[in-house]
Amino acid sequence: MSWSELASPALLPLWGLLYKGRDLLRRPDDRALRWICAAFLALTVALTLLIPSCYRAVDSALGVPHIARLMAHSFGILNGCSLQALMLTLSLQADRAARRIRLRLGAAAVCIGCMTTLFLLAPIDRETADFATVYARDPLVAAYLITFVAYLSFSLADVGVLAHRHAPLAFSPFLRWGLKMISIGCGIGLLYSVDKLAYLLAGQLGTDLSTVEAAVSALTVPTSVLLVTAGFTLPSWGPRLARQHAAARSRWLYRRLGPLRDALVAAAPPVGAAEALPRGPEERLHHRVVEVHDALLAIRPFMDSIDATAAGSPSGSGTGDGARRDAARIAGALARRRGGRPTGNIQPPLADHSEDLLEEAARLARVSIEFSRIRPRDDDRAVEEVD
Repeated sequence: MSWSELASPALLPLWGLLYKGRDLLRRPDDRALRWICAAFLALTVALTLLIPSCYRAVDSALGVPHIARLMAHSFGILNGCSLQALMLTLSLQADRAARRIRLRLGAAAVCIGCMTTLFLLAPIDRETADFATVYARDPLVAAYLITFVAYLSFSLADVGVLAHRHAPLAFSPFLRWGLKMISIGCGIGLLYSVDKLAYLLAGQLGTDLSTVEAAVSALTVPTSVLLVTAGFTLPSWGPRLARQHAAARSRWLYRRLGPLRDALVAAAPPVGAAEALPRGPEERLHHRVVEVHDALLAIRPFMDSIDATAAGSPSGSGTGDGARRDAARIAGALARRRGGRPTGNIQPPLADHSEDLLEEAARLARVSIEFSRIRPRDDDRAVEEVD
């Protein structure tokens, strides 16, 4: 099997099957998980059968030319039906969903039966590299392909409409984004159906659009599979990824606050017994922000007063100039504290303040970075930085 075949879109639903299958083992009675695993399994088998080496191996093993295509298309219909059942399970009450699921299962069974009958009756007697180009002009093969594309279009439209309709009602942003991705993926899948129908119609009229059909299929199939797979799994891995990103950012901010925190705590040690350092990254960051604020309050009498017009101006700590100014004021205060020369300041230590932990930590981190560049050695140098 070549590297291009190993990069088949089948790897995407296979990942989805393994990812959601783990959840199904924990909750085997969850109907939604059953349907999504069935959909991923069917799509994985369908796309795997279309890999050239697998395609030829199945045909050779069963002794029927292009039987792998019939199997792949049948599993594709089962995938669409499973996705329909999943969306109905998630959006309707159990009794209403069950009735509509039975109708769609019946339609899928009829479609597969018609396709099998047409395939067996069609004069498909030899292996070819391009099934559609060789056989599409035969009425039975054309009817077979139209039956497949028609049900595929119906299932994609059904799933896409349901996803688009319920996306604004989603209770979490990840579920809302996932439903939007599913809707877009189904729309791109419909482009594949339109392209396939146009190709079949052109073939009946004697026009060869095989190059266009191959290019459109190569673009729409992987894109649609990617979006639908990601959309159905995003509500599970999205929050986990967001938590990991928040934890990584908290650790980064925690380290950036180190120079400012160490200098402040050395000058104004905390009162009372030292507390154990929290374990979580966000808790540790919160602890460090509190340490910095407590130490800033301790050195406030040695700081220069904040200009009344600067508190709400763009020169606050949220900007580069504001961070440099605050860093210089802190450095000057530490130098005056060592020299025992208070200024009598009673204003807040810093001009800006945010109630959001990450925003406040990011603001203080900018001050800490500027502070580490100053490194004043005496009061005169620190005062020059302030001025």
